[in-house]
Amino acid sequence: MISATQIHLLLNHFPVLCTLLGIPILLYGWLRKSDTVLHVALGLFVLGALSAVPVYFTGEGAEEAVEHLPGVVESLIERHEDLAKLAMLCVEGLGVLALAALWLVQRQSAMLRWMVPVVLLMSLGTSGVMAQTAHLGGQIRHSEIRSAQGQTGSTEVQKEVSDASETYKSHEQHEIDEQGEHERHED
Repeated sequence: MISATQIHLLLNHFPVLCTLLGIPILLYGWLRKSDTVLHVALGLFVLGALSAVPVYFTGEGAEEAVEHLPGVVESLIERHEDLAKLAMLCVEGLGVLALAALWLVQRQSAMLRWMVPVVLLMSLGTSGVMAQTAHLGGQIRHSEIRSAQGQTGSTEVQKEVSDASETYKSHEQHEIDEQGEHERHED
């Protein structure tokens, strides 16, 4: 059976990509006055909103799976979790706006003139929040992202990252020592 962690990891990029891809497509459809292209962009926003639901609700299970692993920093998990709440509200709001805009496209409503720019602005803001949420999520297990940045935020987070890195290094060294000991006994 597939776990919450697997679902979270499998789907977590999809809402971000749907939102990011929808922006230039929406802009192109709006400028070209193409209902077909608008349908594609708005559909991407709706798909992004729908896919965000299982991503959000499997986050807690993913946290439980990694929070005690070496190198994992609890404060990074908390920052990701806090921003994920805002990201969820934004992407769901964007999905609702996109549905309303799809309805307006179908009706050939004059209200679409002002609705598309509203959806565009909402998608830009949502994309920023989603990208930062994804970035924080990536930092949880990808220490190379943390070290490539050269910074991790507050001094408390830096200390926690440093402590987690030391724990991870000592854990790796312990495994190497055990493997060497095991190999010596086999000889």
